[in-house]
Amino acid sequence: MKRVTLIAVLALAAVGLVGAFAVNTYAHPGYGEPCVASGCHAAGDPRLNTTPSETTPGLIPTNTPDATCAVAACNVASSYRGDAVFNLSASDNADGWGVGYVYYKLDDNPVRLVRVPVDWTAGTGTFGCETTITVLAPATGSEAHILKYWSQDNYGNVEAAKTSTFTVNARTTMPMTIAASASSVYRRHAVTISGKVSKPGITVILYVKKPGASSYSVLKTLTASSTGVWKYKLYPGYRGSYYFKAKFAGDTEWLPSSSASKRVYVK
Repeated sequence: MKRVTLIAVLALAAVGLVGAFAVNTYAHPGYGEPCVASGCHAAGDPRLNTTPSETTPGLIPTNTPDATCAVAACNVASSYRGDAVFNLSASDNADGWGVGYVYYKLDDNPVRLVRVPVDWTAGTGTFGCETTITVLAPATGSEAHILKYWSQDNYGNVEAAKTSTFTVNARTTMPMTIAASASSVYRRHAVTISGKVSKPGITVILYVKKPGASSYSVLKTLTASSTGVWKYKLYPGYRGSYYFKAKFAGDTEWLPSSSASKRVYVK
């Protein structure tokens, strides 16, 4: 008897957990049911996303019906290198009841909801909101994802779900080239060291090993142009072999990398 009772309790607990997620096509927890009181979705998914930023707050015209859905939008790109970070937003018509909830579902994960604050006492709601979603990059290779998202206004109107697909790629080593304007120059004559990287605007550190030196030292910190090109002109003062190489420290998209060395002989 005790065992039967335990099984029954576990079964009820499982039903309760399922009930915490969307059980219909769109709405959470119910499709098309008006949400006109504070806390009416208090039994929803407790694992909420970060609090959305609010825009265009206004008075909710609760004395008139609202037949127009809020509209959700997402600026997700088709491909990312490193963690994917994008915004999910929603806006409602000016004479509507304001955005109440924004939902999203990533792949086969449970539906997540973002609650938009409403002051029912003052009749003030938010007619536009935005929140940030982060999808971590894999350690290697790439992963394809499917994102579904939709919104619900405070009257209970729920829009049809929208779908976006995107790929998140693991960070890899950035290719770096290096070149010299001449393989040999006379002392105190100009030589330009240049190169190209895959990402515009990143910081590239140029190193030099001068004649007689046993190690490299920092020569110049450079910023890649809008096309990824960097360059530096110098006037070497010692005779002998100069060796140059460039390094990139890495960022959220690319792993640290280093170019091959380039030799310039000064006569």
